[in-house]
Amino acid sequence: MLAQCKEQKGKQLSGKNVVRVTGGRPSPDAGEELDRKIMDVATQAFLTDGYAATSVDTIAKTVGCSKPTIYRRYPSKEDLFKAVMHNRCRRLFEVAQEAEFSSREPMVALKELFEQFQDFCLEQETLETYRILVTDARRVPAAANSLSTEIMQPFFERIEMLLARTLQWPDTPQNRKRIQVLSRYIPGFVLQWPMHRALVGVETFNDVEERHRHFQICWEMIEKMIQQVDAPNARR
Repeated sequence: MLAQCKEQKGKQLSGKNVVRVTGGRPSPDAGEELDRKIMDVATQAFLTDGYAATSVDTIAKTVGCSKPTIYRRYPSKEDLFKAVMHNRCRRLFEVAQEAEFSSREPMVALKELFEQFQDFCLEQETLETYRILVTDARRVPAAANSLSTEIMQPFFERIEMLLARTLQWPDTPQNRKRIQVLSRYIPGFVLQWPMHRALVGVETFNDVEERHRHFQICWEMIEKMIQQVDAPNARR
């Protein structure tokens, strides 16, 4: 009888319905899916609870993985937040690249780039990310520095290229400095008022059309300003 039971059990284990669990690394598809899930859960956690109140342990439990699994990808919580920030800003970098290599007139490409920049900065997810960087700057110095050097600096460099093509000034150190100042001034001119109101929780625009009208008014003034600085004495 015992021999028959062993034989029957052996047949069951060798059947098609047995689930075989294998160890080791996940497949590429499974690894990518896990990466996406970690990023989605971490993004939601940081933007909802803030940096200080978010724990890697909670993220791991929500994802359904271990903390070491996350730490193998991101050595610290700040590295994870930095990855969330870069993922959030990737679209900004893409539209800047598109504008840089556009076949349109430089002024037209600049206008479209700045309006997309305005819309991006006023999205709730962007505002919450910026709020974390402002309130928790001491906790996330590497992330704050990364925003400046790896995201905003390349973005402003593309603005400078488009401004240089528009103004067509001689390539001198003085003119490069003027263009650099302009590239920093224009985004602030467009965004300072609506972004300040949005950060303190005040509804700035009733709809997309009103936001577009605000940009159009700003851009008309920017065009006049650029035309004024593009005077003969500015080329010397």
